[in-house]
Parts: sequence; structure tokens; C-alpha cells
Amino acid sequence: MAFFLPRLRGKSFRRILFVYFRELGPDGHGKMTPHFFFPAFRNALRPYGIIVEDCSDEQLAAQLDRYSGQPIILVYREVHAATNSAFALKVASAEAKARGHTLHVLHGLSLGLLVADKKATHRALQEAAVPVPKLIEQRRASVRVFSNDNCSSHADVCVVDAGCDLNQERYNTEFIDTTHLYEGRHYHVALRAMCVGRSCASIYIRARPIDDGSPSVHNKDTPIDAGLLNNLYRRIVVPRKARIDEICRAIGARLGPAFYSHDLLPSNSTQDIYVCETGFKFDDMSIRSHLAPLADDIPFNDHAAAIERSAHALVSALTAHWRVLST
Repeated sequence: MAFFLPRLRGKSFRRILFVYFRELGPDGHGKMTPHFFFPAFRNALRPYGIIVEDCSDEQLAAQLDRYSGQPIILVYREVHAATNSAFALKVASAEAKARGHTLHVLHGLSLGLLVADKKATHRALQEAAVPVPKLIEQRRASVRVFSNDNCSSHADVCVVDAGCDLNQERYNTEFIDTTHLYEGRHYHVALRAMCVGRSCASIYIRARPIDDGSPSVHNKDTPIDAGLLNNLYRRIVVPRKARIDEICRAIGARLGPAFYSHDLLPSNSTQDIYVCETGFKFDDMSIRSHLAPLADDIPFNDHAAAIERSAHALVSALTAHWRVLST
């Protein structure tokens, strides 16, 4: 099969370097599963003739001559950069070294700080006409509010009733009811769209019984129930797939090329989809491991295929990026 190789100033795009930070390790503190991600990623890029390598930030300087004009991708936890100034300086240093040799650096610090700040992300996406829940900035809730920490992951959340006081330091948005019924039981549902730039590589269903008492849905909350997950996928994802793709394109157009996970809220009363937050993510080991007992019973959970799609999407994203920077 023939593939288009993007070119810039007569030089072929032949190498990709992933740079991780020593204190976080090769997985970037949960952003990547190296032993799972790289084999599938390299296999997908082999027909393009592209070599994929990785190194630590301390080894980056020794690699730069071989990566002149080639893509360099930083692997780190954006929240850690936003909350740890010493680490942010390390990311900035690695980025500066990389940009001294190539225009094609993904996951730069400014983007990392943007997606780590939920309010800043919300405003950026709203300006780009991406559907997001209404941001509530008053001292008192005028509607029911979903309240989250503004710069963290897996933090405690709460639902605040209309008329109650709000902590304005938190990320407060209008509550979106995502409860969906399956076999007489209601579940809060959230979707995770794994994307590269403007392209959606996969969509995972996450669900949590309302009996748990919290609308915050994580991978670990999702029942090991193929019937439930396939039913929700057919009812929620399939009819909204074109809209989800459109939303992912709009996010990628606003934020630029990167490996993302977008968390989406499917309304239970309309076909609307809202973006509640986004972040850097290469693959999702947590949902893969959690749903492993279901094996092939839930087709949407094919993570190796998703990584292969992300590899092809990266080539497309970088090709478009190359053309823009070349004009």
C-alpha cells in the first residue's frame, strides 16, 4: 500500500521522537503505556518508512542533530506542570531545545498549561464554538451546578443546588443530566474520545450507577457488563458519531496537533454533546485493563486498533501542520 510522505523544504518526514521526563518515567505518569503503545504505533507507521524512538529529557540534547526538522513529542502530565514550577521549567527547557532544531514540537508548555486549567480550556473552546456546559461564575448558583477542582484529575466533585453558595475558585458549570436507563436501572454516562489533532481515533463508554451517589464517572466506576456497554454505545454513540467527529475537529482546530482525550457529556434529554474537559493522552490503560474481562464482547474497546488509527491521524495532522508552517 502506498502512503503519502509529507515533505518540508525537500526533507522527508522520517523520524518521530517521544521525550519523557525522568521523574515521571516513560509513561508520563499515566499518559502512555509504553509497552503497549509503541509496538502498535510503530507497526502502523512502518509502511510510511517512519522510525519511532524515545528518550528521556536528559538524553534529548544528544538526539537533536538526528531530529533536525523532524517531529518531537513531549510526554508529561500537564497538571503536574501547572502545579509544580520546577517541573514546568524542565518542560520549558526541553521544549526550547527541541524548537531550536525543529518547528514540529507537540505538547508544548503553553498548551499543557491551557488544558490543565479547566476554566481557560472552557473559554478557549467556547470561543471556537465548541459546545461546553455553561460556566457559572456567580457567588450563588442560579441553576444546579457541577463543581470540580479547576486544575487536577480524579479530584472530589460535588453537585450544588440552585440557590446555594459556590466556591468561585472551583470549576463550576451548569449540571448536564447524563443519566440513561438500561434494564430498569439508571446510569450516569460519560464518553471519552481519544484524538490526534482534529481526528477522533476511538470513543469509549464509561458509566456509573446513580445508586453510587455521584455523577462523576471514571473508568473504575464502569460496570463489567457487555450488554450494558454495547447498548449504551448503540444508543448514545452511534447516532451522535458524526457530531462527535465534528466536535473533535473543532477542538483540534482550536488547540492544534496533539494527542488528546476529550471527556464528553451526552445529554439524556436531547442529542446534544458537551465537552467538560480535555487533556493529553496517548492510550488509556485504565479502561483497557478494567474492561479486559470482556475481551472481544465490546468491539469499541479495541485499543490496539485505536493506536493504529492515531498513528495514521498523526501523519495527517503533521502533514497539515507542515504545510501551514511552510507557507
